[in-house]
Amino acid sequence: MNLIMLKDFFASYSLPTILIAVLVATLKGFLDGYVKSETTKKLIWYLPFLAGVLFSYLYNVIFLGIYAFDQTVVCSGVLSGALSYAVALIGRKIAKGEALPINPALAIIEGLVMGYLKEDCVKDATLIIYEHYSKMEGDEEGTIEKINETLILYSNGLLAEGEIKALSKVILSTLGGNL
Repeated sequence: MNLIMLKDFFASYSLPTILIAVLVATLKGFLDGYVKSETTKKLIWYLPFLAGVLFSYLYNVIFLGIYAFDQTVVCSGVLSGALSYAVALIGRKIAKGEALPINPALAIIEGLVMGYLKEDCVKDATLIIYEHYSKMEGDEEGTIEKINETLILYSNGLLAEGEIKALSKVILSTLGGNL
């Protein structure tokens, strides 16, 4: 991914969404250093979404004077939480001097599945999920099913059915689906 692609990637989202995603990624990165047990690590996966909703609500209250906690706050918070995984992944790769993903969508997918799949499966699963997404052509339900199948295949039984379905929907909606 070059700087132009990175700029275009972030241009797809509003400034508050990006700032909240950076804030959430920083918070999660800080907490990841203190989490040791596998159970807690799995629970920490949900933190960016909850923190994204909280920070989105606080943004609305502080900067917009809107006190309503509605669907817009929840959707923008979940989007910020999901985007924080891509922000964190890009930050980690830059810090380690590694190559950035070729496509921003790959960064989002890799960041989201990283907490659920074994490290050696993440790259392959990311590419397959991206392939399903790029061939979606309006069939969101069919794409969700294909993503579900990929996650089932690569999770080796580590994920419950509900977790797989939720993760598939988060991936697709973050990439631009209308779920």
